Amino acid sequence: MKYLKFTTAALAVLMAVSAAAAEKRTTKTFSFSLSPNPNVNNGSDNDYINLYGLPFKLSPDAKALSGYEVSGGFNITHKISETRRNKTFIGFSGFGRTYELDGKSAKAAPNVKGSDFSFVALELFGRHSWVHKLANGPASVRLNLGKNWYGGKQYRIYSNLGVSQEWRLKNGVGLSFGVGHQRQIIHTDKSMANVVALRSVVLTPLTETGRFKITFEAEKTFSTLNRNDNTAARLHIDYKFRKPVFGTRLSLGLKLEKIDYGISPYDADGRHDGRATAKINLLIPKIKVKDFYPVIQLEAQRTVSNIALYDRTAFGMNFKFVRTF
Repeated sequence: MKYLKFTTAALAVLMAVSAAAAEKRTTKTFSFSLSPNPNVNNGSDNDYINLYGLPFKLSPDAKALSGYEVSGGFNITHKISETRRNKTFIGFSGFGRTYELDGKSAKAAPNVKGSDFSFVALELFGRHSWVHKLANGPASVRLNLGKNWYGGKQYRIYSNLGVSQEWRLKNGVGLSFGVGHQRQIIHTDKSMANVVALRSVVLTPLTETGRFKITFEAEKTFSTLNRNDNTAARLHIDYKFRKPVFGTRLSLGLKLEKIDYGISPYDADGRHDGRATAKINLLIPKIKVKDFYPVIQLEAQRTVSNIALYDRTAFGMNFKFVRTF
C-alpha cells in the first residue's frame, strides 16, 4: 500500500512515547462524514471562457461535477513532557476524502470517476512551548512533516517549521504573532517550493455571549516553476458562542482570501483570484452515537477570478460525527 511506509514510521514514533502516555495527557480525536457535494472536481461555473479574446467551450470534466463526499480524519496528540514553564507534545494526524459522482455528472463525464479527485494527508508533528521573562504569554516552536496523495498518486511531501509568541493584555485581549517556513516537493509537476508565512491572531475577551477570533495570514511562495509563484493574504473572522443556542454549540466563520499569480497560460496579466467563504457549525451535544457527537456544517463559497475558468460558486451541507477523548 502506497501509504504504508509513511504510516509505519509515524506509528513507530508514537510507540516510542506510548509508555509515558498512561501518565501524561493523551488527546485523540476522530471524525467521519458523508454529504452531498455540488463541485467534487473544483470545476468552473462557466460553459465558455475567453482566452486572449477568443471564446472556448469547456469540456464536461472541466465544469463543476456534483456527487457525494465521504471523508474521515484523526488526530492523536501526546504530551510527553511538562514542567511549570515548559510543555512538549508529539502527534500524528491523518485525513482522507473521496467522492462518488451522481447520475447526471457520471453521464456528462463518463471517463471520470469520483476517486480521481480523492485526497489523503498524513502528518507527524511536534510542538514545544515555554514561558520566558520577555513576555507574559508562551512562545512556541512547531515542526510538521507530511505527505499528500491526490487521485491515488503521490502529490506532495513537505516540512514546516514555525515559531510564535503570545501575549495576554490587561483588558483580556489575547495577541499572537508567528512566522513559518515550509519546504515542498511537488511530485505532479516535479517542482520544489519554499513558502514563507506570517500569521497574527487577536482573541477578544470572553463575554457572556461568546468570543471573537480574528486571524490574518500572509504567504509568499517561491517555486522552481515560475507559474507556481504566488502571493496570498487571508482574513479569518470566527465567533464561538459561549452558551448553547437552541441546544447546539454554535460557531460562525468568515474567510476572505486574495491570491495573485504573476504568470498564467490563460492571461498575459497573470491570475488574480478573490474568494469569500462563510460557515456555520452546529455541534449537537444532546445526541450521542457510540460516543460520537453529530456536527452539521453549512458553507457558502464564492470565487471570482480574472480568468473565468476559475470562477466558482458553491453551497454545501456537511454531516459529520466527531469524538474526542
